[in-house]
Amino acid sequence: MGEYSQSYQFDFDGKRFAVVLHAGRCASYSGEVEQPDVTMQMPISTLLSLLNGSMNAGVAHMNGEVSCRGTKNGSVKLQAIFELFLDQLGV
Repeated sequence: MGEYSQSYQFDFDGKRFAVVLHAGRCASYSGEVEQPDVTMQMPISTLLSLLNGSMNAGVAHMNGEVSCRGTKNGSVKLQAIFELFLDQLGV
């Protein structure tokens, strides 16, 4: 993922955060990032279910619990990144 660059904007119950992946580095910010590649909106309860592995991102999206705008490839890559984190945590 050293060449991978993508910016993500998240809105969890009105609280906004951004994650920027660029040249093998990851930075996170409270607030907004200019022109994000992917914007996701969801309740905090859905976020927690996704992070602890009790909910699949695809299922959450189909159920209308996650709103996503931007590149589909960026969304799919984000799910893969979360899965790597969960694997490393043994979840």
